[in-house]
Amino acid sequence: MEVTSIFFILLVLISSLIYYGIKPHYRVLFLLLISAGFIVSYRGFYLIYILLFTIFNYFIGLLIDKQPDKKLIFWIGIIVNIMQLILFRYTDLFIKNTNDLFKAELLLVPLGISFYTLQGIGYLINIKKGWEKPEIRFTHFCLFIIFYPKFLSGPIERSNRLLPQLTPLPAFSEKNIVNGMKLLILGAFQKAFIANQLYNLLDGFRNNLALLSGTETLIMIFSLPLVLYFDFAGYTNIALGISKVYGFELSPNFDKPFLAQTVSQFWRKFHMSLSYWFNDYIYKQVSFKLRKLGNLASAIAVFCSFLLFGVWHGSGINFILIGLMQSLAINYEFFTKRFRIKHFNKYDPYLGRILTYSFYSITLILFFFQSIKDVGLVYRNVSNTYNLTFRFLDFKILLYLTIGFIILLLYKKIRNNLIIESLFLVLMLVIIFSFSNSSAFIYQNF
Repeated sequence: MEVTSIFFILLVLISSLIYYGIKPHYRVLFLLLISAGFIVSYRGFYLIYILLFTIFNYFIGLLIDKQPDKKLIFWIGIIVNIMQLILFRYTDLFIKNTNDLFKAELLLVPLGISFYTLQGIGYLINIKKGWEKPEIRFTHFCLFIIFYPKFLSGPIERSNRLLPQLTPLPAFSEKNIVNGMKLLILGAFQKAFIANQLYNLLDGFRNNLALLSGTETLIMIFSLPLVLYFDFAGYTNIALGISKVYGFELSPNFDKPFLAQTVSQFWRKFHMSLSYWFNDYIYKQVSFKLRKLGNLASAIAVFCSFLLFGVWHGSGINFILIGLMQSLAINYEFFTKRFRIKHFNKYDPYLGRILTYSFYSITLILFFFQSIKDVGLVYRNVSNTYNLTFRFLDFKILLYLTIGFIILLLYKKIRNNLIIESLFLVLMLVIIFSFSNSSAFIYQNF
């Protein structure tokens, strides 16, 4: 189901009216049915698998709380969660060869598996640590796992944040519906118009990679963060908006990340639900275990966190390198903090923002170009900076992007004016309807 389509937006609005029109004790079940239907619209197998995943973690959570040997049950749960993720996410070649052999899709990578696996692991850790009690009502726990707004690409929700919102369920609020629909339309606009145009521009470069001039290559490299941001932020706003329509508050994923002056600060503002998950469940646990090592414990913990962060994205060496580059940058910032404050604080803070953005742009080459040959071509092309040709720069796309950015900037300026804001939202809807297509979200692949 295309989540940037007018049909989907109307479906959300209609379902919310039904949701508030039925008795409260049927509402969780209603949301479960909608979520199940949403997942089935992609493949029935996805629903079957996620239900098995949910049942397993539900009973493991109960056993951890009841059994005297909590540690054994806990580790069984953690190992099974990790192994099923490895089986599906990191055996792509095996899956492809099996499907090719039998001329059918016998094995499929479950949609959203990386996101709900972290939710399951976080839930079990919370119970083991005594940070929360296991959820007894299966319907509530199931909704926590499969709630459709966050199913494709997160945010990676915490059980002790979402489950309490189900008891009692939020009351009807016209303000929530209005604000939620605004966020939904804004997110759909970011994806359908801006992110897709940026992606089309990127494809134009990627299809002619060996022929790019140095200038075109630099334009491509520095556009990579924007491609990822508007695609991912668009989905996040859609998820937050839909959830708000039903009265729920999901975790934020972005907080003006490109204003960050350091890499450490950047990861507190970008993909926040993932960053904070690794901070709470990996970094803090490792650094506490190794606390006798002093500052070295923090360095090791950062390395472990971002190595796993990279592996979470995929099994290729490129993802491992991305994690390694982030950990090296953050450790450098940690150990040189006093020196940098003493010698560089006098410089304009924009310098830090430019350097941070540039560093992230360079690391994203490994994200968007997974072939080592292509990565090599990109770096080789940068050296051709004397060539100022723009053969593969699509100026029609640049015009669309300019219009999109102007609309976004003006919308932020006039949000307190009801009439003008309404006109802008109608304009966004018209553009969404005109430019909406079947382009998948980038993080949907994870």
